Amino acid sequence: MYVDLLSSALDAWVEQLDDEELITYTLERRTEMLQTNTQSSTDVYEVIATEITYDCALIMLCKRYDIEVDVLNFRFPREERASIERQLAAQGADLALLSLEVDED
Repeated sequence: MYVDLLSSALDAWVEQLDDEELITYTLERRTEMLQTNTQSSTDVYEVIATEITYDCALIMLCKRYDIEVDVLNFRFPREERASIERQLAAQGADLALLSLEVDED
């Protein structure tokens, strides 16, 4: 089911962002997702929505870095997210590190 929702969201993606805007957008979605996932009172639909929004941004960012992503691998979203984040970090886009830099500003 998650894969279907993610695929539909990707099909509906209309954002035309340059590289810097896409990184900023991805970092903002990552922060939202992490905050939503740590709040015990968060509605499950909100959690899923923030995860899908982040995963879409993550996948679009992978396209910019020529990292192949198979949406079917999101059957296990946490594991796939971690794998993609590691691949991006190896390419110079360490989202965890960039998030810290944004927080410091």
